Amino acid sequence: MQVDIHDTDGLKSLFENTGPVNHILGVATGAERVMAPFMTQTDEEFRGAFNKFWGYTNLARQGIPFLEDNGSLTFVSGTPARKCNPGMSSVSCTGSAVEGLTRALALELAPKRVNVVAPGLIDTGMFDSIGDNKPEVLENISKNILLGRVGQATEVAEAILLVMTNPYMTGTTIDVDGGALLP
Repeated sequence: MQVDIHDTDGLKSLFENTGPVNHILGVATGAERVMAPFMTQTDEEFRGAFNKFWGYTNLARQGIPFLEDNGSLTFVSGTPARKCNPGMSSVSCTGSAVEGLTRALALELAPKRVNVVAPGLIDTGMFDSIGDNKPEVLENISKNILLGRVGQATEVAEAILLVMTNPYMTGTTIDVDGGALLP
């Protein structure tokens, strides 16, 4: 089942109707992401990126009471948290906040586990708006990635399954970035 993580009542209803759960996955994509230098963004534009973070805090508050002791909470962030390109300060700061929340919750909730998966450039519907030029654009972008290609959604899913099923992982960030974080 799928619920907007900003919908507190919807989340509360979902968890109450579902009962105890083993794993919760938060994938927030609804934030308003203005790509512009920090000094040219308005406060409202910069804060808009943090809607992702506030959604994750809402998901955690509503879901954790239903999470079994050996269960896990997984967030999806992104590599800009640790490698910010010009014009991406709001996205980078949001990702850093998500990763910080992950570590803080891992400490507070143990033995429940909390992890984050941080994809790099992944060939998803996010790029569909490019249109017919999508293959060329992705090929051009991939020149800056160590493995020479953008990632696939299935590769991110494998990392999510790893942190959900490995009982000895908590407070961890898993990068799925093709080596893009390397210098």
